[in-house]
Parts: sequence; structure tokens; C-alpha cells
Amino acid sequence: MNTPSSKEGNLIRYAVYVVSYIIAALLTHLTVFKFGIKMWSLVLLAIIYAVVFSFIVKRFKKEEHFFENTESGQFTDYYKLIIIMSIIIGVVRIACNYLQLYGMAKIIKLQTYYAGHETDALFWFLIITLGILLPILQQYLATGFLFNYLFRGNNKTVAYTGSIFSGLLFSVLNFQFSFGLFIANWIIGIICALAFLKTQKMAVAMYLAAVSGILFVIML
Repeated sequence: MNTPSSKEGNLIRYAVYVVSYIIAALLTHLTVFKFGIKMWSLVLLAIIYAVVFSFIVKRFKKEEHFFENTESGQFTDYYKLIIIMSIIIGVVRIACNYLQLYGMAKIIKLQTYYAGHETDALFWFLIITLGILLPILQQYLATGFLFNYLFRGNNKTVAYTGSIFSGLLFSVLNFQFSFGLFIANWIIGIICALAFLKTQKMAVAMYLAAVSGILFVIML
């Protein structure tokens, strides 16, 4: 992949994208734990998400002409790969949940809070934010921009190294620092990165990340 040659420019741009994501993630956290699911907090959050998505997606599209375009086929052409990786992600989520259930992995604050405050509104709020919107943004940061800026070589060493770093960043961006969840998210992040490299389609990585996010919320 090709990209602007300025390393400083890439770093500054990437930092801005990360800060934008953190703002959306932080406001989501505050809505759950402090503001509550209220009309004004939902409207505020919707505005923030709209601004962040518009900014990041437009920047990604603007920078696409610097990328090496190797896309081929449609999303559905990779359905076998998508199904297999979705199953693997499901197994990872179930295994992590099992370890937590039997006290072999730490439970995070959100899981404890949800157990005591479960409502339909909170469930669907988490499905939309933690299950869909934030995972999509995470893939722009952990896969799209990351590979373009740092891992541009067309060889297996770069691909595997990039996938490991991509998975690590994906896990960090989830802000779930239970050891079990952190490792599970790392593995899932690697799966998303490998799927992107195999298909050259961001939509595939985003779909898999959303599958992971939705399963996480369902298993709270």
C-alpha cells in the first residue's frame, strides 16, 4: 500500500483519528454509567457519533487513492471465509465467557453493572454502540489506517506482524482490561486483520468485528 510519505503527518493524522474515537467511546461510557439512557444523552451521543463517523470515513476515502487497490470480487464471494471466521470468533467469545463464569477470568465493571441494571433500553443501546458502531470505528483505526501507515510491505512477515499489532490495538481500543477479555479481543482483532488482508475489503473486517461486539453484549 502507498501512503503520504510524511511520517510526522501520518502520526498526527492518526492521533487525531484516535482522539475522535476516544471521545465517542468516552461519551458512550458516560451515558451508561452516569447520564443514563435519556433523550438528551442519546441525542448528544448521536451527534458525536455522526461527526466522528463523518470525519473518519471521509478521511479514509480521501486517502484511498494513496492505497494500492487490490480489491476483487464481492463481499458475498468470501462467504465461506466469513462463516468460518465468525464461528471462530463465537468460540473465542464462548470460551472467555466460560472462564469468567467459573472464576478463571476477571469480570469487568460493565458486566457487573449490566447484571444489576439490565433493561431492554440498555441492551439495545449496547448492541448499537458496543456491538456495531464502535467496532466499525475500531477497524478503521486498527486495520485500515494502521496497515496503510505502518505495514505496507507485500510479504508474509509484514502481514503477520501487522496482524499481531492490529489485534493488539483492537484489544486496547475495546478498553476491556480483564486479562481474559484482553487476550480474547487480541485474538479476534488478529482474525479481523487477517480477513482484511485476505479479502482486501474493510467491510469484511467490520462485519467480523461487529459479530464479536454483538456476541459480547449478548453474553453480558
